[in-house]
Amino acid sequence: MYNYDFLENNEQIIREKVNGIVDINDDTYNFSIVITNKNVLLFKDISKNSPLGARGVFLPEDYVLKASIPLNNLDYTIEDNNTIINYENNEIVLYDINIQEFI
Repeated sequence: MYNYDFLENNEQIIREKVNGIVDINDDTYNFSIVITNKNVLLFKDISKNSPLGARGVFLPEDYVLKASIPLNNLDYTIEDNNTIINYENNEIVLYDINIQEFI
């Protein structure tokens, strides 16, 4: 479950990639990548690696927003089907996502 109010922001999900690999300034993360009609959203599953999961307790996925990148005036390039976004002095690489297919 995403901790984000899509309705309040009048956003519709166009593409979603769970367990997407993202580099931010050469640091690698595993995020759920959601492309909406307004933003690229990066969510982290906070239930992963919880000590309760090691005890056999079922933990539902719980995603918190880590980054929201507006689509309007998005500065990006595509290389080898990867999207490279320049946003607020950060280089963000979305692996195996060609954002041109969705915006």
